Amino acid sequence: MGFHHFPAVLSEEDARPVDRRTVRRVVGTFRPYRRKVALVGLAIVVTSVLGIVNPLMIERVFDRALFCGPGCPDLDLLYLY
Repeated sequence: MGFHHFPAVLSEEDARPVDRRTVRRVVGTFRPYRRKVALVGLAIVVTSVLGIVNPLMIERVFDRALFCGPGCPDLDLLYLY
């Protein structure tokens, strides 16, 4: 199997604006699969939110439960997190 080499710069034909007919044709192609497309979109949103939650939880664990000052670590709060 060979490798496909794509041009690094788009030609003028590829850089033209997308018209409504093209958008309608693409949407029409995916119409029978709209539930699956919606599920994929939902999965992307959920994984994005989970990617944001992880560093926020790490910050809370370190700042509030482990290194909060006198009386730390707060194991009850650490268990809760």
